[in-house]
Amino acid sequence: MLQIIKYQLKGSKDWLVLRLGVLAVVNLAAWGFAAKGLFSGNPLPSVGLGFWIPVAVTVTVVTAVTSFFICGSGHVNDLLYRNTNYLMLTIPRRGWEILGGRFIAGLIEFLSIAVPVFVIMSVYAAMGAVYAQQATSGFLLALGFIWNQIFLVHPGSTLILALLGLCVFTSAGFALTFAAVASRSFVKNRKLATVATIAIFIFVSHRAAVFGHWLSEQLNWFLSVPVSAQNITMKPGRGPFPGPNLANGAHELHIPIATFLCFLAIALVLFAAASWLMEKKVEL
Repeated sequence: MLQIIKYQLKGSKDWLVLRLGVLAVVNLAAWGFAAKGLFSGNPLPSVGLGFWIPVAVTVTVVTAVTSFFICGSGHVNDLLYRNTNYLMLTIPRRGWEILGGRFIAGLIEFLSIAVPVFVIMSVYAAMGAVYAQQATSGFLLALGFIWNQIFLVHPGSTLILALLGLCVFTSAGFALTFAAVASRSFVKNRKLATVATIAIFIFVSHRAAVFGHWLSEQLNWFLSVPVSAQNITMKPGRGPFPGPNLANGAHELHIPIATFLCFLAIALVLFAAASWLMEKKVEL
């Protein structure tokens, strides 16, 4: 499996570098306009900033979402349809080793995207806090405040949400993998197979979510995650560190546990089914 992970990471390196490069270019352009406005003492966003911020945020979000699904499935479509990947299906490895190795490689690849995206979006959140109050400074304070709330004030909640995110990533990835392998096994036309893949994924995800939420309500299985935070208000002043006004607030997220357990259980079954289909039904 380690060889498969290395092979997949090497094969997706160029695509990863391209996505990171695009993120860097569009966001640095947006930050350049933002820095010009903040350091010039203008509390209102400029026309250039009004153009680049939506473009940069859109590119960042779209990149993150598409990477989530593509990496979660271990680039399974490339495995099934690209001529350069068919040899992997001929090596003496079990189906679960091939799919599992590609999934782990996809997780590593996605983290390489998710960490920069988190930093980028936290920067925009700090910018928003400054511009929303028409302040001329305080960006570094706002950014430090956000990271402090996430990593120091509520590390437990951050860890829980990260684990739930990993659960969703795993469930969505295995469901997409099964849908793609099943479609490739029984539908020879690629376009029809793609439509079938999307339809199967949506159907399975919807039914699992509905059943899991119903089961959580019946058994009262809800996880309360504290997300209390302080409201930050910039005092008037210049320089990167004006004094803040802080007001306490407390909130909780009530997360249905059964929903995630259902997703994981179904995902494991679908992964096993996809592994069997990979070995027995997929034709080169």
